[in-house]
Amino acid sequence: MELGAVELVQEISALTVTTIGRDMEELAQAIQIEDWSQVSRRSHRMKGTAANSGAQRMSAMAVRMEDQAQSQAPGQVKELYPPLVEI
Repeated sequence: MELGAVELVQEISALTVTTIGRDMEELAQAIQIEDWSQVSRRSHRMKGTAANSGAQRMSAMAVRMEDQAQSQAPGQVKELYPPLVEI
């Protein structure tokens, strides 16, 4: 079955929302248990998904979170999560 342009955009948008939603849940769990390597991986994946979908602000915040997780800066990571969710 071929998708028209509108349907294709809708399909991609739905997949993006699903992927980011799953990543947000996994990110929250990783932050809660302070698993910084998981926080870094989830942030990295969110960065790419957001950038590919045009959500540049979300991508930039995910970059910051990834950097802080790699530095194992729990205070910074925990401060970045709520604004990331609000986007």
